[in-house]
Amino acid sequence: IGNAVLNDETDQEGMVDFAWSHAVISDQLYRRVKRQCDFSSENQTTGCNNALSTMLQAYGDIDIYSIYSPVCTATLTKSSLHSSPRLVASPRAFSKH
Repeated sequence: IGNAVLNDETDQEGMVDFAWSHAVISDQLYRRVKRQCDFSSENQTTGCNNALSTMLQAYGDIDIYSIYSPVCTATLTKSSLHSSPRLVASPRAFSKH
């Protein structure tokens, strides 16, 4: 089933905390969202909506459901399945140096 929606208040605030704790958003934007948004209210202010919009823009090309995985932007074709593999990490990440 995956991650179910449990509670709008905690789910939305948790998304902000997650983005901040994984360096997707800055400390400044995190504080702005926390200051502007009352997650217990169904109706958010314009300031909150603007802050949340900025937060979502910070994700850019990041897959919001898997922030450490590369985003697949190409359409798979039969010929692309047979192309040579590419290294997606720094070669030094696997060395002892």
